[in-house]
Amino acid sequence: EGKREQYREKNRLAAAKCRAKKKENVDVLEKQHRELNAQNTALRFQERQLRDELSHLRTMALHHTP
Repeated sequence: EGKREQYREKNRLAAAKCRAKKKENVDVLEKQHRELNAQNTALRFQERQLRDELSHLRTMALHHTP
């Protein structure tokens, strides 16, 4: 009976360690997801600004052609 209890305790600790590691990995991935979403939002905003600037410059160029 003692060996069985030792086995169960060892298994319980291993399972807890596995769950903790999995949670840590999920937390890292969720943080990375938030950071990438923020970066994506900033890049989309920058793209919109550059497209607007390009449109403005093209309009100016068309009005200044001889």
